[in-house]
Amino acid sequence: MSQREEFEKWASNEGAWPAAIERSRDGYKLAKTQADWNAWKACAEICRCLSPADERLAMELVDEGQRFKEALEDIRDLGAGHPSYIIAMAALNPNFPE
Repeated sequence: MSQREEFEKWASNEGAWPAAIERSRDGYKLAKTQADWNAWKACAEICRCLSPADERLAMELVDEGQRFKEALEDIRDLGAGHPSYIIAMAALNPNFPE
């Protein structure tokens, strides 16, 4: 499986959200998917240069990032008026609630 195929499998939740990986010219229609793809490629390049011990640490950090992302999605699902949502958004975005 290519790097892009692996990314698209992840970004579409294993095909459950095909709209998330729709392409437009050289990129993705969704800005978030494009940003995730750019980050994915950057991480792949960094990992290419890592020692095996560093690579294990990097993978642990990626796993932590995925758990963090899932937690944020759970909070988002509570709704914009929920106190946990407001606290999380304020902590992550100094310009919230613009």
